[in-house]
Amino acid sequence: MRLLLIKDEDDCQGPADELAKNLRRNGYEVRQVHSGKAALAHEPVDLILLDRDLPDLNGHEICRRLRASSAVPIIMMSRRADDIQKILALHTGADDYIIEPFSFYELLARIEAVMRRFSLSQLPAWRPVSQATGEGGPDVGPAQPQGDRRSTISRLGRLCLDQRQRKVFLNGKPLVLTRKEFNILAVLIEDPGALVTRETLLSRVWDENWFGSTRTVDAHVSHLRAKLCNGRWVETVRGVGFRLVDPGE
Repeated sequence: MRLLLIKDEDDCQGPADELAKNLRRNGYEVRQVHSGKAALAHEPVDLILLDRDLPDLNGHEICRRLRASSAVPIIMMSRRADDIQKILALHTGADDYIIEPFSFYELLARIEAVMRRFSLSQLPAWRPVSQATGEGGPDVGPAQPQGDRRSTISRLGRLCLDQRQRKVFLNGKPLVLTRKEFNILAVLIEDPGALVTRETLLSRVWDENWFGSTRTVDAHVSHLRAKLCNGRWVETVRGVGFRLVDPGE
């Protein structure tokens, strides 16, 4: 697996070369850069280890720019342990946040967990919506056998989600969602109108072993809501969770 390590070479928390050497010993193909600009110009990889504090660009800004064009998994490394920094990292596109100094074996476990979640997110929808072949939505993707279309496309009114191609359309127009936003919507559209708890979303979209705050879910749902006609598609049940509704009904 190709891994990009973006870390200041003068970082007193641990030499980048030593970390790269240990990762290579564990079977990873590691590329190294020491600045944000070099990271943004690098060729595609399978996972990114991103230092929050770099000499030119802040790690959060690098996350934002990467997420504009890529769904590559990102683990942010930082000496900052406060919740605000963790939430900001997740807001801007990081998939996980690890506090330095950390155990190398904890880092390996987090890499495996993030890649496992990324692989699971590529699986087909858990179940199709009965209106999958109804009229009123866009024709998503090339022609394919009817059985395949019914197993990957879910619809609710003017909203259409295609799991196979990982595309979302609203009123026939494509929406640009992050990987987390897409996966949250995929869970909500399984049973429109049903209440989905924050804990369920954490388990389904993140990991059953995720130890972060449920505010992480609220942050991602807030961004998703803003992209769905200013929030009218996602209702919040205070203190419990969320449900997907058709505001046209």
